[in-house]
Amino acid sequence: MKSVEWLTSKIKPIAQGLGCQLWGIQCLNQGHRTLLRVYIDKVGGATIDDCQRISRQLSAGFEVEPPSATPYILEVSTPGMDRLLFTPEQYLAYIGHKVQVKLRMAIAGVRQYKGELVAVEVATGKISISVNEGAIETTAPTIVELLLTDIQQARLVPEWH
Repeated sequence: MKSVEWLTSKIKPIAQGLGCQLWGIQCLNQGHRTLLRVYIDKVGGATIDDCQRISRQLSAGFEVEPPSATPYILEVSTPGMDRLLFTPEQYLAYIGHKVQVKLRMAIAGVRQYKGELVAVEVATGKISISVNEGAIETTAPTIVELLLTDIQQARLVPEWH
């Protein structure tokens, strides 16, 4: 599979041209194939019709210039309520929301955190999470600082009121 930068350069203009924004890209190995998952969004939320239109455009473009020399599956989806966070700007937009973070490697024996996203420092590439459940068992919240480069995956945790 080609780089995320290459994929972004091909996918972003197509999404924008069809009235959507590129939310993020995942490349997941599935045996002998790669799942290329493209997340799109727009004001008011992307629809299944948006996903289908963008999928058709990407498929046509990838016929000319494939994203991979090996077999792949293209999936276009909306980020959903438990959306993954890909960019510092996305993290900034969700300060005050509950997130679940999985690290690439354990730090001090902990690989996953769940709590409220309380700060994002774009310049240093650092986020702060107020944790009082899950990986750290405490009665009072603890602030955990994590580097974005150490995060394998971060997603919103939907809260039902």
